[in-house]
Amino acid sequence: MEPPVDLPAKPGVYLFRDENDRVIYIGKARSIKKRVASYFTSSENLPDKIRVMLKHAHRLEFILTETEREALILEANLIRRYRPRYNTRLTDDKSYPYIRISHDLFPSISIVRRTDEEGSYFGPFTDLRGMKRVFKLLRQIFGVRTCRQMKEGGCLNREIGLCLAPCVNDLDPEEYRERVRSVITVLEGRVEDVIDELSTAMWDASDKMEFERAASIRDGIEGLKKVFEELNIWRKGADLDIIGLKSLDNGDISFLLFMVRDGRIMGRESFLLQEGADLDDPLASLITQYYMTASMIPPALIVPYLPPDYRVLEEWLSEKRGERVVISLPRDERERKLLNLAEKGAEHLKPPKPPTSDALSTLKLALNLKRDINRIEAFDISNIGGRYAVGSMVVFEDGSFRKRDYKRFRIKTVAGIDDVRMMEEVIRRRLRSTDGSRLPDLLVLDGGRAQLNVALKVIDEAGVDVTALALAKRFEEIYLPHEKRPIRLEERSPALRLLKQIRDEAHRFAITYHRRLRGKDLDLSILDQIEGIGRRRKEALLRHFGSVDAIRSASIDELKSVSGIGDKIADRIYDLLHRQGGAA
Repeated sequence: MEPPVDLPAKPGVYLFRDENDRVIYIGKARSIKKRVASYFTSSENLPDKIRVMLKHAHRLEFILTETEREALILEANLIRRYRPRYNTRLTDDKSYPYIRISHDLFPSISIVRRTDEEGSYFGPFTDLRGMKRVFKLLRQIFGVRTCRQMKEGGCLNREIGLCLAPCVNDLDPEEYRERVRSVITVLEGRVEDVIDELSTAMWDASDKMEFERAASIRDGIEGLKKVFEELNIWRKGADLDIIGLKSLDNGDISFLLFMVRDGRIMGRESFLLQEGADLDDPLASLITQYYMTASMIPPALIVPYLPPDYRVLEEWLSEKRGERVVISLPRDERERKLLNLAEKGAEHLKPPKPPTSDALSTLKLALNLKRDINRIEAFDISNIGGRYAVGSMVVFEDGSFRKRDYKRFRIKTVAGIDDVRMMEEVIRRRLRSTDGSRLPDLLVLDGGRAQLNVALKVIDEAGVDVTALALAKRFEEIYLPHEKRPIRLEERSPALRLLKQIRDEAHRFAITYHRRLRGKDLDLSILDQIEGIGRRRKEALLRHFGSVDAIRSASIDELKSVSGIGDKIADRIYDLLHRQGGAA
């Protein structure tokens, strides 16, 4: 493209687009005019990646902002939205869980890996096993509900004493929230505050000769002490993140981040900034990308050097936190030691192996593609005689499966046995839902020529720049758009191994959903086999116990406590479900 003219000398964000109008690079600048001009006046000094980007750039657009801080935020949001091919990406191989507390009248507590729903989030927890033990203890001690939606009539957790059951008990919302506040206090690291409160309550109960209640509180205190050990917390200490970084021989930058909470290292995260050495400031890029989605920002970040725009970063972080955040060099000997430890750890981080690079290069050559293959979406159909028909879509991007982008499809328009038309429906629904910014480079279909042909028809109707192939299980033959006959790759070929891995993942995801649908109907049909169980009694049982598994776990006396279930019917239910359970 020709160098743009008449650009403003003001802060903002600029976007390079290719000939298909895809965003391929996003940057921010104090002066858009100066920054963009530097790409064209001194291109020999640019990193290889940026020079390649300029060869594919077709046009440029820009968005002005009032301040550099606004440009920083806008750049980060646009990179998250468009995922431009030539922007340096922060990668890690982990998806750490959080504990979420909902904002309902009677809040629930749950373990999640995404933070896009409304609620309060605590984490991330790097020790998954320890976090699950903490979660279990919090449920046992405080009785906060864990269901997504309260069920009429309660559930098994109520029966076994794990939940206060606000769905059936007349609870005071404020009294319930007091328990939730205690959970939050623990998750914030102030475990001893809650232990002190419970100790007072325990002695009060003992003085009133309420010994059973006192014993229950005592057990809760012992459980909290275990939580205290699991979270590895010290009382009265600093909250801060310490960031160490090292340049690797291949031009990547490795980072090690220590999360210090209440004076103790609570966890660590490692990252790789691909081709980070090409950036003006890799540390600023890490801070922007990591804290854009972080659920908790501490009041201090300890870093090995101060980025040129660190005041802008401080202002942005302070706004996200709601309180002042300081970016600082080590302020005492302990912080210096921790920073040295983080830098040594970053030095020994191994860059991820690129096992898929050869495979993707082979695929690119076989498909005669001009662009690299970064995102692959694979589709599979699962049904039994046309019933419980479902489709699956799995995503392989940047060398790994991207599970948060997986999709399930319940077939809506096809009756009977017709896998080809089902595949057509699924691909049409997938391409119809896209906003154009995250299209795949390649579709992989489980099937043969017929599946490929309907996919190509849908792609053509949608007017999108996507290619496809079909992989048949028999002989692992690959059907390509412009080849009359299928091709067969060597069994040891990295490309074939990758395609089989992606195809098999799509099959696993589809069959799991298919079996779930069949299982639901099977459970209901088991109840239908019991003499004397009509629609009303079946609904009463499910409303009371929540699921067939819970009914199976119930005793005869518990079954008889349900309205409309007498001695004979309770015996029949118990006998049949336990025969079914034994047969399974």
